[in-house]
Amino acid sequence: MSHNITGGTTVKIADSIESEIARGRLRPGDRLPAVRALAEELGVNRNTVSAAYQRLAAAGIAVADGRRGTRITAAPPLAPAPGR
Repeated sequence: MSHNITGGTTVKIADSIESEIARGRLRPGDRLPAVRALAEELGVNRNTVSAAYQRLAAAGIAVADGRRGTRITAAPPLAPAPGR
């Protein structure tokens, strides 16, 4: 999988993943990198990546499946239209 996930905080990592979805680099059903691997790649604590994934799951953008990893949901929710 080719991705460009960046960030050093929970919010920035989650935002980066959402941007990758918007750009079509991450698609429904795609598995996100393992928490430990992404944390090492970004130079952050794994709890930071875990919190970012939890944030995405709470927003309905991703779903955690235990040891099978975290995947992008089949239909990520659409962003509200500007002005709403």
